[in-house]
Amino acid sequence: MDLPSIGFSHSQSFPLSSLNSRTRHKKPMPYHLAILHTRMEHQSNRLNS
Repeated sequence: MDLPSIGFSHSQSFPLSSLNSRTRHKKPMPYHLAILHTRMEHQSNRLNS
């Protein structure tokens, strides 16, 4: 299932988007989306630890 990058704008789906983006890292990501994704990664890492 290929989700559009719009998933990033929904805070609810952020865990899902984070997981999906991990598997789709080969695809080029728009600069602002990459930054947003990195911020989300940091947040989820903090929550997990």
